[in-house]
Amino acid sequence: MSAAAACTAVLVLMLSLMMTSSAPTQRLAKITWRRLTHRQPTWAAAAAAVDFADPILPWSVALTANQVDERPLAQWQYRRLPFRAHVRVCQRATTGGVKTTIYSGAETIQQRAPEQGGGTAGVTPVHFTTPVKEWVGQAGDEIIVSNDETLAGTPTVDGIVYVDPI
Repeated sequence: MSAAAACTAVLVLMLSLMMTSSAPTQRLAKITWRRLTHRQPTWAAAAAAVDFADPILPWSVALTANQVDERPLAQWQYRRLPFRAHVRVCQRATTGGVKTTIYSGAETIQQRAPEQGGGTAGVTPVHFTTPVKEWVGQAGDEIIVSNDETLAGTPTVDGIVYVDPI
């Protein structure tokens, strides 16, 4: 059996697995297909790991009076991007005294500026009513969302981040 015939047989098997099997088997077949056909960028393994569920992290954090540099993404596993991605951050506070700075790698996405106030504590903001900060982050970039409380109040900051591989 020639190498070409063997590859063809494996590819036919992979296609049949993708068409008829359960989701985990289809996922494995898809990854194997990409490896065999060499049709993948260098970050494909990381992208394949989140292929069916793009990383999302919602948060709700109560700040103390005059608290500085509160980072809701500090313990998130995807705060350092394993692949090139479209990143969207949607955040608002219960008062107007929160100022936010957003970094992605060496880039400042948003210079320290007031965050939208008037939200309800514990309710995740949506893009229809809250401004979205979005950009394309490169593999290896660390996403930092830093919140400062400036009015000596105790606001709650609610937000959500979406990371979509591109």
